[in-house]
Amino acid sequence: MALLLFFWLFPITFLAGLLSYKEIKKTMPWLGDLIDRNDKIRAIVQNSLPSVAMISLNALAPFILEGGFQTFEMLVVRC
Repeated sequence: MALLLFFWLFPITFLAGLLSYKEIKKTMPWLGDLIDRNDKIRAIVQNSLPSVAMISLNALAPFILEGGFQTFEMLVVRC
């Protein structure tokens, strides 16, 4: 369980930090300028994008874990 927490914590933290409006403007100024041109797009990026990304990543978690466990089981059976 601790291993799962360790390997899930870093991608989630990285994604949350990367999708913040300030971080987008800092790391990719051209994308920040594009976002600033339209108020609706800026509202979506500031309000919805981080939440949708986190929900999507958490929804994929069971499939990722199932695939990882199947791979681990195949390796154990071969040995």
